Amino acid sequence: MKKKDKKLLLAFLLLFGLLLVLAVLSVWGRHRKIFDYGAHLDETVFSVDEVHVTLREFGYYIYEVEDYVNQQAKAYDSANPQSYWNVHFSAGKKSRFLKNMAKDTAVNTCLAEIIYADMAEKDGYELTVEEKDAATEQAAKLLDEMTKAQIEKTGLTQELVQKIELRKALAAKYAEDYVQKVDLQGYEGEPLELISGNGAYFQDEILPKYHVVFVKKLLNQLYFGKITVNMEK
Repeated sequence: MKKKDKKLLLAFLLLFGLLLVLAVLSVWGRHRKIFDYGAHLDETVFSVDEVHVTLREFGYYIYEVEDYVNQQAKAYDSANPQSYWNVHFSAGKKSRFLKNMAKDTAVNTCLAEIIYADMAEKDGYELTVEEKDAATEQAAKLLDEMTKAQIEKTGLTQELVQKIELRKALAAKYAEDYVQKVDLQGYEGEPLELISGNGAYFQDEILPKYHVVFVKKLLNQLYFGKITVNMEK
């Protein structure tokens, strides 16, 4: 076989192989099972000791984070806010997509509130009547700000949101005192940021004291930027 013919044959085989791969991927894509968010609402996403957080409850944190970031996304590209969620931040081994950073923030915020509320209860902290009323009002306000589609998607109820807001208020009350007495020597940054869910002190010193189990099979199905915002119609 001539050298020219060999090159043509090789090119043909490579093209055929590429087309075959694309065909397989196309078939796989059409038959891939679409994740039914609503069918998993009452399944555990992760647990902290004996506290199990369902997808329904985690929906509160998904909405809070997505709503905040999507406001920035609209300022970045009002015609296509989804493009902002796909922005990649290069930082060596810590390089991340914004949508993944948002997911981590939602998870860590939830973990921090559960843990600080637990620490508060163990130290005898309680909310005042006024603080409870404020949390109840905040719950009503949040649900009022959500669209019907967002409420249906997350499955959030007045009772559940109120429970989360009360826990959030207790956690914040405790954290405000905790940050005044904790030794942050060796850590750089604002004290409140260091003890927040994403904070280095919380991640290094507090979180390891609790037994946290992630249901990765479910968590990996959550693509931030299009759960409660930029939803497909």
